[in-house]
Amino acid sequence: SRSRSRLAELKDQYQLRFGGDQIVILGETGRVKVIAAEELVTRDSNSGRVIEFKGEEVLTSALLEVTEQQQRKVYLVTGGRRADELVPIAQQIQPLANAQNARLESLVLEGRQEIPEDADALFFPGNTTDLSAREAEMVRNYWDAERGGLVIFLDPGAETPNFDELLREHGVAPNRDRVLSVISLAGLAPRRISDVPVALMPGGGPTRDLPALSARLLGRTQSLNVLFEDDLLLSENIRPRPLMVAGEGFWGETEFQAEDISFNPDLDNGSPNLVFTAASVEKGMPGDTDLSEGSSRLVVVGNPNLISPDGNTSKVAADFTMASLNWVMNRE
Repeated sequence: SRSRSRLAELKDQYQLRFGGDQIVILGETGRVKVIAAEELVTRDSNSGRVIEFKGEEVLTSALLEVTEQQQRKVYLVTGGRRADELVPIAQQIQPLANAQNARLESLVLEGRQEIPEDADALFFPGNTTDLSAREAEMVRNYWDAERGGLVIFLDPGAETPNFDELLREHGVAPNRDRVLSVISLAGLAPRRISDVPVALMPGGGPTRDLPALSARLLGRTQSLNVLFEDDLLLSENIRPRPLMVAGEGFWGETEFQAEDISFNPDLDNGSPNLVFTAASVEKGMPGDTDLSEGSSRLVVVGNPNLISPDGNTSKVAADFTMASLNWVMNRE
């Protein structure tokens, strides 16, 4: 309406046809994405009233589509978790990935000789079976040599020594415990709380744009020992960093199967005020302190249900998961 000559020029150049309010995104390579105004909102099917604005995800997806050379590929690595839990997890992640111009596919490591060449990231959604020694080496090579991204949700009830070793050698040690708290009220028996409120920690990495947000980890959660001040790791240009801290009064209980529990500083992990439940690791080339030559990245969460198998994932949890996938793919 303000420059009809420019509008006519664009119509001719890009063969655009306008029918109502639209946003047009033009890429330098000649790629074009047209977004109708209605795509930015969700309406109630009965009343027609707008019930949700989703412009951010729609515009983000369109911008990535016209600027990236190819769609990113995220592989969901199956490993013992029941199909009735995996399917709803994948169904929730797929539209999130679509909005980030990424594609989600499943991957079975058993019998493979290498990770697919088109894998930008591997996502382990609370696997209940461990990696074999050969699979662990394959994943380690993919992460370290090929700088592939890893996002790992741990199942505290699973015995995964090879998985744990891969994480420990890079400064994140999963503890054999459960993060919990106990509430005692006068006249009532003490009540154990296993659903853990967590706060996202400020700083760089995947939580950079999610400062001070909170979420809740449901079910079983284990704590992580994050060696973010270890001189040996730092000298090897390995940088672990905590991403989530449990709410006040929660600790990593090692005797979680006992009926009566309380925090024991000699046996338990963390303290009732400082327990980490998620962490990131970034590994650069030796001597490349500013990571100008790139890096390998991973994110680990000590809970398998951050993306809920019941389909009730919170927005903060979904945003954290997608921020983690984007970060490990070196997509700031």
